[in-house]
Amino acid sequence: MTASPYSLVAQEILGLVVFVPDPEEVRRRYENVSESVDAFPFPFWSRIWPSAVALSLFIDQYPEYVKDKMVVEVGSGLSLPSFIASRYAHFVLATDFAEDAVEITKLNLEKLGIKNVKAEQLDWNKWPDDFIADTVLMSDVSYAPSEFEQLHKIIDRLLSGGSTIILSTPDRLMSKSFIDFVMPYIALRETMTIDETEILVIVLKSK
Repeated sequence: MTASPYSLVAQEILGLVVFVPDPEEVRRRYENVSESVDAFPFPFWSRIWPSAVALSLFIDQYPEYVKDKMVVEVGSGLSLPSFIASRYAHFVLATDFAEDAVEITKLNLEKLGIKNVKAEQLDWNKWPDDFIADTVLMSDVSYAPSEFEQLHKIIDRLLSGGSTIILSTPDRLMSKSFIDFVMPYIALRETMTIDETEILVIVLKSK
């Protein structure tokens, strides 16, 4: 396991103490690099967002969706929902495109002593054909309209393969078309308010 390129600070959340990149350092680094590289993306993975908290709370409220199951988190960032799911699931795979996010997840898994979660790098634009999961977790993935077409394909493939998807998203105007797409598959929906942000949590199943 490689060392994190960021200084880490402890954050207590939902009964867990996890390490996250120092937000001030993240901001300074981004500002310094973005002055010289216009296309440098902000590391949105570097904090735990309200959608991840809402999804984690939902899992604790409805553990039957992950109990004794093979669970995969897509776009996991710092993987809080995976940590909570590990309390009930047989095995959890936390995946993210960002290598740094994966490495910090591995560090937290080691410090938390969680044995039934593995973290791997995965680009959802190179989705593997043999991907199998009982339950798939997605929090705050509908942030970029340019990604919606690929996400639609992934959701279609997962649902047709028998997976259940639990998805959490904040109320964004640009997410409306994404929600409209998944609407026919919604088996359960709840709304939570986390840090003054309204979060929609939905369970998707094939009809």
